[in-house]
Amino acid sequence: MMVMASLALLAIATACLILQMQTTLTNAADVYSFEKAVYTVAEDAGPATVYVKRTGPHDAASSTVDVSSSDGTAVIGRDYVAVSTTLNFQMTNNRVTVDVQVIDNVMASNGSGIHCFTLTLTNPNPSGTLGTNAQICITDNDNIFTGTCPPQEAVIESNGEAVIEANVTSDKATAVISWAEFSTFQPALETSYRCFPAGQPPSSECRNGGAFPITYTLNASDQYNRRIKVQYTVATQLTPTRVEHNCEFYVRVLDSIPPIITCPADLNVTAKGLNGTAVWTEPAGTDNSGVVTTNTYSPPLVLSIGSHLFTYTAEDSSGNAASCIFNITVTPDDVPPMITCPATATGVTDPGLSTGKIKFPIATVSDNSGLPIVPVANATSMVTRFPVGETVVEFVATDASGNSATCTFIVKVDVRKNAGGSSDRAVIIAIVCVIVAVLIVVVCAVILYMKRRRRHAKYSQASDGNREMAEID
Repeated sequence: MMVMASLALLAIATACLILQMQTTLTNAADVYSFEKAVYTVAEDAGPATVYVKRTGPHDAASSTVDVSSSDGTAVIGRDYVAVSTTLNFQMTNNRVTVDVQVIDNVMASNGSGIHCFTLTLTNPNPSGTLGTNAQICITDNDNIFTGTCPPQEAVIESNGEAVIEANVTSDKATAVISWAEFSTFQPALETSYRCFPAGQPPSSECRNGGAFPITYTLNASDQYNRRIKVQYTVATQLTPTRVEHNCEFYVRVLDSIPPIITCPADLNVTAKGLNGTAVWTEPAGTDNSGVVTTNTYSPPLVLSIGSHLFTYTAEDSSGNAASCIFNITVTPDDVPPMITCPATATGVTDPGLSTGKIKFPIATVSDNSGLPIVPVANATSMVTRFPVGETVVEFVATDASGNSATCTFIVKVDVRKNAGGSSDRAVIIAIVCVIVAVLIVVVCAVILYMKRRRRHAKYSQASDGNREMAEID
């Protein structure tokens, strides 16, 4: 009994699993979508045929999906007949048509001549995933143009707007764009072109066959979305009312021409120590659009010894880019400084002294690094005492990279040639003193002699007077 119960439970579990798998497979989601995002039809061309397709596992024998319409610039009852239907899909039919009735309303358009409405998929049965909506755009043929509005060169994009797209084909920032010219039933009507945003292009070029600028140079945030809106106006004055009809479309000018950029020649720099300073003029890109950005490294740069690659990229407003590369090589400095020693320095010392004081200038040094270098001498200072005779003095100059250079010169100390130089000076001084003393003695003797003579003369006169007085007596 236990075995039978176990087998029964196993059978039930297996059946449930199979049922679950079948349910899962049956409920696998089909995908329902329109074949095109935008359908265009002239209002007098009859119904627009729209295709809806089913993709996926198709495990259901049949399935359905609803299609309905909603107004845009086209209005139910004026421009088209409302759509509300259910589409049936079979295993052998996974592409079903919907015929949308367009109304030829013999009413002139006041806009671009295009009216659009939306088709939407809903209610997949038994299940499914729904694709995006489709746009049905009706071209109005009830205006006062004999040509097509918008021009046949324009393409209706997913938003229902007509765009003529062109590429620049040279190094210019403009492209000449032409379209089938509009004409009117009444040649006497006023006609004019206007372009928006204002000034793009200049009024003289806002015309059929005009030169239109690269639109990616325009503001990306305005209502024109980097396009130029062209408005062709036909007008007449019906007193007291002025009647106008506008045909509007857009122009988009693309630029596929990359900028031009040229890097400087490769550069070799000699290091000052472990690094070298590189200086160069950065390149600037040029472009036919006149709008280009180039990256920068902001030289001068201090670089390590070795090779360094630099890439400059110029990018224009359309995203076109061009690059160039150049190399900077920083090499070690292996050139020693240039050093020049002074000439031989000489001096004398007195007898009995073993040294003499000599003053000498510092050596001159120059280096390819341009940095100042102070040489070092084996002397204690630039003014020092040297032994009598010749002494070799050496200067050493070392740059920031460790390169050294030396030079030598002679310092010579001599003893004075006159060994008695001090005694001679004393003798000379003594002789001079003796001569001065003799002169003083002579002068004094002469003065004394003269004094004695004057005194003697006075005595003689006195004696003669006394004798004369005695004789008188």
